[in-house]
Amino acid sequence: MKHKYSIQEGAGTLYYYDSAFDLDKSEMPHKPNKKLWEQYLMQSRNRGKKWWGCENSEEVQSYFNGAGWEDGFQKGTDSIGQIEPIKLPSMKRKSRRGPVGSRLDIHQVYAGRIHEAWSVMKREGSFSNNMKKVPVTIVVDLIAGGGESSDEMFWGGAVASMLADSIAESGRPVKVIGAFKVSNLESRPKLEFKDHAYTAFVFKIKDFQEPVDVLKLFTVTALGGFFRYYGFKAMFDMPFTVKKTLGHCRSVTTEDLESVTGSENGVVLHISNVKSQNGAIKMLENFRKQMSGEV
Repeated sequence: MKHKYSIQEGAGTLYYYDSAFDLDKSEMPHKPNKKLWEQYLMQSRNRGKKWWGCENSEEVQSYFNGAGWEDGFQKGTDSIGQIEPIKLPSMKRKSRRGPVGSRLDIHQVYAGRIHEAWSVMKREGSFSNNMKKVPVTIVVDLIAGGGESSDEMFWGGAVASMLADSIAESGRPVKVIGAFKVSNLESRPKLEFKDHAYTAFVFKIKDFQEPVDVLKLFTVTALGGFFRYYGFKAMFDMPFTVKKTLGHCRSVTTEDLESVTGSENGVVLHISNVKSQNGAIKMLENFRKQMSGEV
């Protein structure tokens, strides 16, 4: 399902999708956009891996609707995974014995071990003040210009996918959101659509209670073809005639996301403008320091 919000003090619109699959549910009732979409698919069909990250849009769809992008996952673990994985301290409770506590073991008393007779459930590890909140929401900005290669588009999603996996392994609930924004999407602005100077698209990839599917995360966030197929399809699904060039790329801001990343989402980690392996490693290290309280 798609929800509509006003952003940029009324100068823009944000569309929120309940899942990544909802990006594919467009019917394109606006005929000029349907024609532009068909033209785009025809022109981009043979652009290959530099554009799609795989062979073509059909392969993108097979990864998304199938088991996921295993080659992308392997690339991420081979390149970024060579450094020490970022893991939050475990927050699982374990029983600790001592001279004081909440439960008394009478057998330890009879054995004369009073100093170990009491037990208390304590969480392992501790968080910096910023990271004590639960849960953690990761927002990954998928926007990319026509001149950017699928390799440049890969690294931000790789960071998001590996970070989500690490946080989940630590026992913390984690949510992943994809986002992108453009300006001047409309071909011929009319009064009734004046709120589309900025158009943002936000969709839920993984919710807190869902298990982490790393292959699917890599498919949605790191495979350039996902944005260039499903993201483009969502933009062509507007109720007005869009530009053939689909406007101008813009980074999604924290203010744009306030309507969908409220206080119930806990700590929000925003991943944007990561275009290289070195940039990915640096961002992971920055998050590690933030989580450990070093910054």
